Amino acid sequence: MMFNVAPSLKFRRDKDDIHCDVEISIAQAVLGGTVKVPGIMEDTYVHVPPGTSSHTKMRLTGKGVKRLHSAGYGDQYIHIKVAVPSYLSAEQRALMLAWAATDKPKSGTVKGFDDSSAKSSTQSKNQEGSKSGTNTATDRESPRGGHAHDSKGEAKQENSDYSKERKSKQSASS
Repeated sequence: MMFNVAPSLKFRRDKDDIHCDVEISIAQAVLGGTVKVPGIMEDTYVHVPPGTSSHTKMRLTGKGVKRLHSAGYGDQYIHIKVAVPSYLSAEQRALMLAWAATDKPKSGTVKGFDDSSAKSSTQSKNQEGSKSGTNTATDRESPRGGHAHDSKGEAKQENSDYSKERKSKQSASS
């Protein structure tokens, strides 16, 4: 007799091992804590160490499927996913900006963070470029929130309705 097992929404099976995704908050990822992990027999609370990154894989020995041709059970693997909130309250945003002030970004900038040293170096480069007559990139935002530059670092022309609307609002407020 043969049984077909329907796919699970929570688990993925690899022979005797079970895999599942578990979401944690940014606070849990940075500070550590515990998280409830679904199991095939029972749920378990697992310790999340401070500094846990997204896509970290943890192993629960013996929490998988019963082995068919030998004694014991497979393992359960937990794949950590750090859940980034879509919306922040004013207080959360202020706290994130305060944290950004003490953080050194890997590359680029943090939106909403006023880094006067970065602005002054960009402004001095733009002034040097205008004195020499070369084209320099402008600090204009694109509709997606980034800056509109081509591969040479020169500003792209925006032809969208969004940019036209923004320009008309700017001229009306002037």
